[in-house]
Amino acid sequence: MTAPAEIEFAASLERVRARAEPIVVPHSVGGVESFDGERIVREDPSRPGLQVSACHDAPAELVQRALAASRAAQREWRRVPLQERV
Repeated sequence: MTAPAEIEFAASLERVRARAEPIVVPHSVGGVESFDGERIVREDPSRPGLQVSACHDAPAELVQRALAASRAAQREWRRVPLQERV
């Protein structure tokens, strides 16, 4: 990394570490965000105990919705001419 990139990376890392709460990343199914399921917290590996992000363990119903959405998207995608997909 170049010096400016290293400085920006370090600054970004400090901003994340300074947050009172971890960043919670939602599921996104069909453009709809969801926070369903048990929360899973990720810690900073260099600072055990410091929570930096979290997500949720997707319940079965959410997985089924995701599968249905992906199948629907696949049907639409198949209709797009090959040259456009490439």
